Amino acid sequence: MAKPDGPVVREEVWRLARGALSREEAHVIVEEPLQIVVDGVPYAALMRTPGADLELAAGFCLAEGLIEGPQELGSIQHCELEAADQVAVTRSGRRAAEAIARPARLTSGTSCGLCGRELVEDVFRRTEPITRACRIPLASLLSWGERLRDAQRYFGPTGGTHAAALFGEEGELLAAAEDVGRHNALDKAIGRLLLADRLGEACAAMLSGRVSFEMVQKAARAGIPVVAGLSAPTHLAIQLARRIGLTLAGFVRQDSLTVYTDAGRITDLPHIAQAG
Repeated sequence: MAKPDGPVVREEVWRLARGALSREEAHVIVEEPLQIVVDGVPYAALMRTPGADLELAAGFCLAEGLIEGPQELGSIQHCELEAADQVAVTRSGRRAAEAIARPARLTSGTSCGLCGRELVEDVFRRTEPITRACRIPLASLLSWGERLRDAQRYFGPTGGTHAAALFGEEGELLAAAEDVGRHNALDKAIGRLLLADRLGEACAAMLSGRVSFEMVQKAARAGIPVVAGLSAPTHLAIQLARRIGLTLAGFVRQDSLTVYTDAGRITDLPHIAQAG
């Protein structure tokens, strides 16, 4: 998987607007892993947009409690490796003598942990192709944004929640959830159907925000073949969706949307289905 050259890449998409469907080029934000190594120990693999990596690592270390201020940063340097981007942090003062406990976010089947790109490649390898052939009418898809907003109880009074909704093949709302975290909202919606033993009924997930690599991964793990969002997907989300045959759409409104990958699941767009 080649590394993008810069924080924005271009993707060929299908865009529906004012009743017309056209093939266009879209600008897509890059999502790539950054490995943070603290005192020689691989500590975390963060998904981020490339750029300001030293600042990101410094702020992350402060937020994690690994340092208390700049005086405890002995050195911080960026290493562009063949496999992944990495920032190495070496602490100074009393912190230099502290042991680093490897956090759960980096656990793996090996004793040394995985770098960020290896984690992504591992997800690509382990995520099974989506072969489920559910069909979603275009009219249903275009209505989901409003239905998602109608299902939100707390966004109106607070303006501070993300939401996720799961729909069946007939367009029926099966589950909806809200949370301050968009990942949590999707996990809650999936978990609700899982606990009710109804997850197999879910054909599509509608998300209130950006569709990241991890959001596509969560949907794929749940066997959900269609993911749509009110905002844009990242370039890595598009790559994963394309590789596993998941239908991915963004910028869903009442009369417009952008289709990044389809796999023939959106009805009323037959020539997209032929293109794959």
